[in-house]
Amino acid sequence: MTCGDKMKSCPHDSEILASNDVDGYRYYSCAKCSGYWIPGSALWKTMRPDVVQDIIERCSFEMASSLRCLNGDSYLVALKVNDCEIDICPSCHSLWLDPGEVEKLANCFRDSSALLAAHDLRSRSASKELEPLCIIDVVFQLLTILIR
Repeated sequence: MTCGDKMKSCPHDSEILASNDVDGYRYYSCAKCSGYWIPGSALWKTMRPDVVQDIIERCSFEMASSLRCLNGDSYLVALKVNDCEIDICPSCHSLWLDPGEVEKLANCFRDSSALLAAHDLRSRSASKELEPLCIIDVVFQLLTILIR
């Protein structure tokens, strides 16, 4: 099975992954666990070539993890990159990044990586706290509406 338009589910929590089309490639993200699935075809466009080559060369020598590839029946293998354990498919070279791994691997991405930019924006949006509503303002707004 190849990476197509079929809906993909998160390997951790089975949540349907959001499809993100940027700069001529597609990657997937999980709103629940904040993980990312990067298809093998997009790996070369998102990460530095030297990093991708190293990952691909090493993945065939590693033990399988418990996670399955979203593109078929292969099991992903776990690799250490920058003190971070990533999961990659030895067949199609698709990559799963757990929450927090994008930050740890930031220097492995291309400078112009749209995935990295989108992740930064997503992180900033999630960290902003909503301002608490002031009860006086709410009561004032209600009274203004009722008086009219």
